Order: sequence, then structure tokens, then C-alpha cells
Amino acid sequence: MKRRSFNPREEALAFRIWQISEQVDWMLSLPQLTAVLGEDEGELRSVCRKKGWLTRLAQASRSDLAA
Repeated sequence: MKRRSFNPREEALAFRIWQISEQVDWMLSLPQLTAVLGEDEGELRSVCRKKGWLTRLAQASRSDLAA
């Protein structure tokens, strides 16, 4: 069994993502999550991908992408 290394920064960010997303039943998009958390979208995407959460997030609307 391959063991993943523990990255405290990623795990802390994962907790913040989970905490915010749970409050709104995962009905926010990655750009909205980026705005709420004030973190880099690439980092958020990476953490969500590792946790399997990308499919749980809402799809970005045109207004999200224009912002």
C-alpha cells in the first residue's frame, strides 16, 4: 500500500474547504470558493482533486468566470 505524505498546509486548506462547503451543501463553484477563502484557485483545485471533491462543487456560472 502506497502511503501519501502528510502536508499540514494542504490538510488545513482541505479542512477550510470542507467547512465552508458543508455550510452551503457544496453549492458553490471553485471561483466562488476562491473568493471566499482568498486562496489561489490552483491550490484549491489541487486539494479538491486529491480529496475527490471537484465533482461535489457546483459548476461555475458565466458571472463567476467573468469576475
